[in-house]
Amino acid sequence: MTGWAYAARILDRHPLDGMRGPPQAKVRLHVPVEQVRSLLAFAAQQVVDVGGGLTGDHRSRFLAHRAQQLLLLTRLAAGSGARRGELATLQMGNLDGDVLTIAS
Repeated sequence: MTGWAYAARILDRHPLDGMRGPPQAKVRLHVPVEQVRSLLAFAAQQVVDVGGGLTGDHRSRFLAHRAQQLLLLTRLAAGSGARRGELATLQMGNLDGDVLTIAS
């Protein structure tokens, strides 16, 4: 409606003049290598801290399993270079033998 009023010269200025669009997302930078090494070391240390998890009560086995899974996922993320969305959509069907295939 206001665009029509501007086209009909009822308004001397377009209502959207001076308006800016939404801000653009900043480019995400790669994580520094030292920070990746620190994350991997932390995940590995958690596995050591909780022990092997083969003995003990249910909770200690659960904590050991969770620490091992965290280490594996951290290694996958660091080693593959995949983005968050690609990692989130990985499924067993993406495995071809022992090789992980990530297709966009």
